[in-house]
Amino acid sequence: MDTADPEPALTVRLHFLSFKPWNERKRTADEIIKSLYPKLWSIPGINAFPFTPLMLPGSGGSYPINFAVETMGDYAELNKIMQQLVKAAKANPRLMNVDSDLKMDQSQIDIKVDRNKVGDMGISIGDVGDAISMALGEPEFNWFTVNGRSYYVIPQLEAQYRKQPETLNWLYLQPQNGGELVPLSNLVSISENRPTAEP
Repeated sequence: MDTADPEPALTVRLHFLSFKPWNERKRTADEIIKSLYPKLWSIPGINAFPFTPLMLPGSGGSYPINFAVETMGDYAELNKIMQQLVKAAKANPRLMNVDSDLKMDQSQIDIKVDRNKVGDMGISIGDVGDAISMALGEPEFNWFTVNGRSYYVIPQLEAQYRKQPETLNWLYLQPQNGGELVPLSNLVSISENRPTAEP
């Protein structure tokens, strides 16, 4: 099965492959996956790696090592540092599936919140952040367990709406005093640009 968001800004694909039954093959899933690494890495122009889907929280996750890099500078500076970090990590033969979620070839949306208006309207700044996150992102609010497997609770709009900054014009917030709903578009300003990636 091939899954992907409609009209993604960056070409990203996730494929699911089903192995033959145990009695029809001699190798384990891990052995098959290990044999795929050199074949996928030899394909120019793509960053591909196979992995075995695991149960969500409590299963150990598919990435045992994660780094969070922060900066007070701009995204171009952060990207330069991330490229150096990824290059160094890939040079270590004990690390596999090295990747960064900072993609500089995607459009960037700058959202500025007018805190004075938010306060005047009696709306919580936290509610503004939650609304933006659910409209354009994939927030993880909680997780639950069913039949021994754990799943994230991710409240979000359909992909076609998350791709449109104009979606914020359709959202309304409830003031803390219970007054009339306030359009989120009255509280924020939106600008879109495409950052230039460092070579």
